[in-house]
Amino acid sequence: MRQLQPKLFVGLIAAFLLALWSPTRLDAQEPVPANDDMVVTLLGTGTPGLRINRFGAATLVQAGGLNLLFDADRGASVRLAQAGTQPGDLDAICLSHFHSDHVNGLADIFLTGYITGGTLRSRQRSMQLFGPPGTQELADGFLLSHRSDIETRILDEGNSRPATEIEVFELSQGVIFERNGLKVAIFPVGHGELIEPSVGYRVDYQGKSAVFSGDTTYDTRIAEMGRDVDVLVHEVGFAAGEASENQAVKRIMAHHTSPADVGRIYAAAKPRLAVLSHMVLAGGPPVRDVI
Repeated sequence: MRQLQPKLFVGLIAAFLLALWSPTRLDAQEPVPANDDMVVTLLGTGTPGLRINRFGAATLVQAGGLNLLFDADRGASVRLAQAGTQPGDLDAICLSHFHSDHVNGLADIFLTGYITGGTLRSRQRSMQLFGPPGTQELADGFLLSHRSDIETRILDEGNSRPATEIEVFELSQGVIFERNGLKVAIFPVGHGELIEPSVGYRVDYQGKSAVFSGDTTYDTRIAEMGRDVDVLVHEVGFAAGEASENQAVKRIMAHHTSPADVGRIYAAAKPRLAVLSHMVLAGGPPVRDVI
């Protein structure tokens, strides 16, 4: 296996160490990436489970002076603060699908991103939201449900109206974002027959690359998109003992990728660094929840 380029390696190590810090720490500061670096930070690897010490699906990518967030479950805003970033700093938010544990934190990202004053940094333009078809409908719902907050803050606090708007970009496959030399491609994955659309993402910048599977069953398209990338972040589902015989658990696991099948994806793709995220675990020995 080829060696990681030093700058990317350092960035990944820093991101990993940050992800291990306690969620109660709000003073963590991640160095701003140099122009030719890409930093990937797992803000949360959890599930819909209500755990204070394991936040939900969200991944931050920093490159080319840009901050991109992939999925936004509960706690994403707090995790961004730990990484030295804020909702108002985000240049793009990319959704993999519309299950609650991938969008629960999106309203907080949107609302907090336009609040002015104090230590918050308000965005100066509309929130840029990317995802598969259906993303516009989700955004319209946010604008409707939070209309009172939007109008009140504009009138009472002088917020700019553009900052309270959402600009949506929908695509099923192909390049969905390109700026400052950073390119993001979206591709379909198979999360389940009735769970469509569901997508993964590939990010490329200055010869560095990362792929995020999103929620999926075994899907060779991920290996194709992730062949020889620097980082391949893949979800995983595992049930052990009595849990593996539970019908509800079986239904859940049928929508995720087993450890063996994740291994098949990694073996085919041959990434420089293989990372597990969105770990759906049932039964077996307890797992230390750190992120």
